[in-house]
Amino acid sequence: MSKEESLRLQQQTQNRLLGKNLLNSVQPMRELLELNLKTLQNFSYMKPEQLKDLNRPEEILDRNVSLLFDNGHKAIDYFEEAFHILEKHLFELKEEAARQTKKEIKRTTRVLQKGLKKRAH
Repeated sequence: MSKEESLRLQQQTQNRLLGKNLLNSVQPMRELLELNLKTLQNFSYMKPEQLKDLNRPEEILDRNVSLLFDNGHKAIDYFEEAFHILEKHLFELKEEAARQTKKEIKRTTRVLQKGLKKRAH
């Protein structure tokens, strides 16, 4: 096999891998964007009208600390879910890469065997 044929075959393989959504999947990004939106909408905050009901500074501090812990738990839940999404898609990516690699090894073996048969004759 000539160097040009080898480079062409390598380029075709790369194009085939990229074309199969192996590296350019939008699904994880969509899931992460939905998670971001849901998380931001669920964050707690103190509304201005709630401030008028608080008479002492320690009540304001108590309310803010409560919101801090509440939002902290939501942030931890967010990161747990985000890592779950990424983990799921990385495993899918690994499986697809393994399938494509096996497929390309078989195809390359066939091409090499054909080349060897031609040289033998």
